[in-house]
Amino acid sequence: MTIEVRSTTWQHDSKILGEIRRRVFIEEQNVPEDLEWDDADNDAQHWLAFYHNEPVGTARMLRNGHIGRMAVLARARNQGVGSKILQTILTAATQQQLREVYLHAQIQALPFYEKLGFVAEGPEFFDANIPHRTMRLILRQQRMLGNDAGRFIVNDRAATAIDLARQSRRHLRLLSHTLDHELFDSDDFASAISQLARTSRFSEVRLLVVDVKPMIERGHRLLDLCRRLSTTLHIRRADCEPEDIKENFIVADDRAVLCYALREPEKAWADFNNRPLAEDYTAQFDELWNRSINDPELRLLHI
Repeated sequence: MTIEVRSTTWQHDSKILGEIRRRVFIEEQNVPEDLEWDDADNDAQHWLAFYHNEPVGTARMLRNGHIGRMAVLARARNQGVGSKILQTILTAATQQQLREVYLHAQIQALPFYEKLGFVAEGPEFFDANIPHRTMRLILRQQRMLGNDAGRFIVNDRAATAIDLARQSRRHLRLLSHTLDHELFDSDDFASAISQLARTSRFSEVRLLVVDVKPMIERGHRLLDLCRRLSTTLHIRRADCEPEDIKENFIVADDRAVLCYALREPEKAWADFNNRPLAEDYTAQFDELWNRSINDPELRLLHI
């Protein structure tokens, strides 16, 4: 008999969804009722699995990709129902462009999730007196600007800077002490900045540099771009003491931030979808920009 999995909502099918979960979690596994029911059901996506045209399984996924409340009635187990539910959820998550999904798996269920690509992480913990581990599945490697929220450690600052520049559609603000050659003086980064600056008449790139001497003495690809794209690509020298700037950062489209402290650049971090955070860094940048200087040494290069 074919297994059918349907997408539904708590508002439409709470009676059936709740009955399956009650029988599996509360009656069979002795999960306290006050731990089983929560407000997240109202906003979550839910799925119902049917076997022999009878509802036998369910699961839900929150907006952040957290899969949970996966339950299959005893009479329908070992028939592929659980796998069908999870595969349907993963298809939906991919269509919604989620970068990753995760769940808290009961220890005995780890092999089931591992077969579908989930990887266990972190220590064992107890939930409702049942041992669990967190498991995660990466659906795509690249983070999407304006879509993938959450701060993460950046291991390759240059690659992440290029990624942000390539995905930006309107605005990019870059604060750097020296416009580091190893990060920003590359064909890939210059090409990404050039493409952004040419995207539309509303596009704008602002480069704010604390010490312009290294780039002037050595030369820099972005200086040439500023000369050729002077209406959308601007560079200025920050009017402040070098020690006043503690971080270098990029803000893209008022949504994403790449940041690293000068004393610990190896601890760079980024968030590709955090408007409040991006607005804070934009405010810092704009304050410095508004009192910045069109450095004479830059003007000598006809910028």
